[in-house]
Amino acid sequence: MFFVSKSLPENKESSVPRGGGPWAALTTDLITGGCVVCTPAWAGGWSQMHSDSFARLYWVREGGGFIELASGRLTLRPHRLYLIPPHAPGRYVCPRRMVKDWVHFTARRQGLDLFLGGTRPLTAAVPAAARPALDADWADLLAGLPAAAPEPVQLRADGSLRRILARLLATADATPAEAAAAARRRSAPWLSAVLEYLERRLAETVRLNEIAAVARLHPTYFSNRFTALAGTSPLQYLKRLRIERAQALLWQTRLPVKEIAAATGFRDVFHFSRVFRAVTGLPPARFRHRRTGPVP
Repeated sequence: MFFVSKSLPENKESSVPRGGGPWAALTTDLITGGCVVCTPAWAGGWSQMHSDSFARLYWVREGGGFIELASGRLTLRPHRLYLIPPHAPGRYVCPRRMVKDWVHFTARRQGLDLFLGGTRPLTAAVPAAARPALDADWADLLAGLPAAAPEPVQLRADGSLRRILARLLATADATPAEAAAAARRRSAPWLSAVLEYLERRLAETVRLNEIAAVARLHPTYFSNRFTALAGTSPLQYLKRLRIERAQALLWQTRLPVKEIAAATGFRDVFHFSRVFRAVTGLPPARFRHRRTGPVP
């Protein structure tokens, strides 16, 4: 097993204009990745729930396993690509042995999470003729992960991630509901301003009518529209952002849990711990210990 990781504060993002339309800009942020030989001890198996603010991308080479998600069991098979979206709680199980390449990353399009509102993992089979090119992309992708990698190598890594995502998104079938949700997101020009407002107010008390005012909509209508666009209510989305920030602070700093709770808008450490565990499956202290190494 090997993995390479960038410390999050030093991550470089890449945004490449693509012309007009909803794909005018895609911003990607590579966090960590590698190649791993999984055994029954992989990711804690049945004993540990994982839910993170980044997406996982897998290329399974040999063997297999499965992930128990709220949407059902995702079976991992050889010669397939898999994308597990952010905030998809699951238990990762490998009954025998599995060899896979993996990366953790985030992606934004026009400032919005590329997978906003998506809860279903994506998967696509890769035919034998296409595997050499995919293997080359994965080699470039993993080579560009270290923070000390030369800039041209990092740029090739970003290009490789985009090509892999393009292959997966082009061949994975979206459900009619997911396609409709994507169309609705493109028709809501106020959504970017609302998301930016929420990100600026993570440490403060925020009420629904204040968020609706940013969109210039009635609170009830706004809440219904936001839920249809994002797959969750405005206040639940705000809670998710706060837990994302808390995860980053637990990982990147040695701040006491009490200070992290205050910095992310929770009234006391007990409330924070209860919500954190409900979202991630782990109490903050255990999460901090687990994040000493990435879970592939």
